[in-house]
Amino acid sequence: MPGLALLALARGDAPSAVAGIRRALGEAAQPFQRPRLLAAAVTIDLEAGRRDDAQAAVDELIAVAGRSGSEVLAAMAHEAAGAALLAAGSAADAAVRLRAASGVWRRLRMPYEAARAAVLLGRSCLAVGDQASAALEFDAADTTFRDLGAEPELAHLRSLTGTAASTDVLTARELEVLGHVAAGKTNRQIAAELSISEHTVGRHLENVFAKIGVSGRAAATAYVYEHDLL
Repeated sequence: MPGLALLALARGDAPSAVAGIRRALGEAAQPFQRPRLLAAAVTIDLEAGRRDDAQAAVDELIAVAGRSGSEVLAAMAHEAAGAALLAAGSAADAAVRLRAASGVWRRLRMPYEAARAAVLLGRSCLAVGDQASAALEFDAADTTFRDLGAEPELAHLRSLTGTAASTDVLTARELEVLGHVAAGKTNRQIAAELSISEHTVGRHLENVFAKIGVSGRAAATAYVYEHDLL
């Protein structure tokens, strides 16, 4: 926890996610155990329509952050508060909180967290009619998620923006791996060529297959030649 609860939410099983995160919070007696659980609870409760529970988690997270003086906890609190305000229809107030969170994540060089905040900030901008700023935030998040190989977050972002996956969203490394596959090399050979692990090669291939809509190496090779990627 909170990974299992968030996974259940991603799979569309909100009741299991709620039950899991509530159980974990009930068992987390030590203050240092609670912030990550509280942040996840906000996400889960908002998705499940439990706004009162989400706000209670926000309030506790803000209190914990205030007592600690930690920049990370402050950013978590700002982001959680921004998400709750956005869900309540207070987009302008949400943007203030989310910009504060985004600034901390960038300053601390935490790109994944910054990208998640950017998605929420982009939604806030859209809600107040600022489409240009929303596009900038979404583009920044898209780039980061692609670079990190964060496929679930990328899929969620594209569901918000209506952007379809294509070859132009393959990262430079993914294109490199795809070229080696088309040349008939095994994962072990590719790993040695690129000085990365076989596991990393496999992860890149999973991402590539999902992005270009194929199910295996032969189809991927055909795709490369059909689209003149070599």
